[in-house]
Amino acid sequence: MKQTKAWKRLSEDLTMVEDYIEGSICTLEPLVTNSSLQLLQAGGKRIRPAFALLSARLFTDDISGLMPLAAALEMIHMASLTHDDIIDNSMVRRGKATINAMQGSSVALHIGDFLTGQAMQLVDSYEDVRISLAISSTIEEMCLGELYQLKQAHNLDQGFKEYLYRIQRKTALLMAVSCQTGGLAAGAGDVQANTVRRFGYCLGIAFQIIDDVLDMVADKKMLGKPVGGDLKEGNITLPVLYALANCNENEEKLRAMLLERDKNPEVIKEIISIVKKSGGLDYALNLASRYTEKAKNHLICLPDKPEREFLMQISDWMVKRSY
Repeated sequence: MKQTKAWKRLSEDLTMVEDYIEGSICTLEPLVTNSSLQLLQAGGKRIRPAFALLSARLFTDDISGLMPLAAALEMIHMASLTHDDIIDNSMVRRGKATINAMQGSSVALHIGDFLTGQAMQLVDSYEDVRISLAISSTIEEMCLGELYQLKQAHNLDQGFKEYLYRIQRKTALLMAVSCQTGGLAAGAGDVQANTVRRFGYCLGIAFQIIDDVLDMVADKKMLGKPVGGDLKEGNITLPVLYALANCNENEEKLRAMLLERDKNPEVIKEIISIVKKSGGLDYALNLASRYTEKAKNHLICLPDKPEREFLMQISDWMVKRSY
């Protein structure tokens, strides 16, 4: 991505966010501190705090008061990943051992809860009911989405509506609220904050669709976790849904393999091959591009600042990324 002035400023801002998170997760209990620091130091794209900060800079040049919010949003994301690792019994994330693998599911569960609690304390420091309500309701919806995903596992008869419900709650709503609350904390009016929220929502949908494609085709080292994880867990993603409806003579074979509860690498490879041949990956990529264009259209009516152009660039990068 082109290193513009906005890009360099964001890099500096995110360094401050990481420092703020580190200060927020240091406790008198070494296990909590060390486990939380392990999550932080494992890396990540820091997309949620980035969206909050960039949205804020659309409306103000002073983002010094945004650090608690940006840190809270990343901590909520970290907590959700920790809980996901427990549910999926994941041993590796971002190429490193998970808390679940190193400390067990009980410790991982409490670390996720600790991070959520710390995040909400940071959010409450703004004393703005719009911000706290938007974030707390998003956490609620994320939990409902996870439960719905468990309920829908191995369900081959679900449609796009069910898939959209899941990815809204899995990814899009947290991205949306990151943009919205970043704007609110920077003094944006409700209309402007809701506009930038819609940007985050559409881009969040595109981001998750791309994630579902990468789960099948990405390089394992780049992805930071085993390829085909969704298939192993029985999560029916958009490329698979398309393949089920369009693979013709391979439908019965595909359905049988998808219903296997303990898929070996060869079965995973065969499923991915059928999905590719059906056009499922191309269909998903095309839909992600359409949502990305929707996202960019929402930016047009927002203040014409370098951050707006940078958000446009981020949008394009998200549908072309390889990890």
